Amino acid sequence: MHYSFGLAFSPDGRYVSMVEDIPGGTDMQVRRLDGSLVTEIGSQSLDPAPKDFTTLGVWDGDGLYFRDSKGVEVWRNGSVTSVLAGVPWTASAASPAGGQIVFAVEGADHLHRPSLLNPTTGRVIALAAHPGVGFRYLGSRYLWYAGERRCVATDNCVFATAMS
Repeated sequence: MHYSFGLAFSPDGRYVSMVEDIPGGTDMQVRRLDGSLVTEIGSQSLDPAPKDFTTLGVWDGDGLYFRDSKGVEVWRNGSVTSVLAGVPWTASAASPAGGQIVFAVEGADHLHRPSLLNPTTGRVIALAAHPGVGFRYLGSRYLWYAGERRCVATDNCVFATAMS
């Protein structure tokens, strides 16, 4: 059984997002700090959630970027718009300085390739040729992630095809 739960505050402190994956569906909510509901996107809209919940909700400025069946979208001031149509990102993190979101897309080899999204322009650039997971910004300038490679016969990869 898979269960995940994630909370994140908007950079301006006005909202908190909650993403929950429970057997039977996924639910994403945006609430004000007093707990009142601003919006809810229920299990009909979202794909089955990836294992890491930061993939479904990451704030940059006043926008909450998330993945659903249409790709990557952004919720901003009550409306949802497409950002990267058809892109099924599997991991994401926003820079604490704002203005960039690192994300990964799983390739046919089951390895995750990191790219960088400029939320203002929509421009995407590949970050590195080396696959990786677990993105963390170290301040506003540096990004850390664990390298990833295919499992080989001598590895202990019982349920996975890749390891970090």
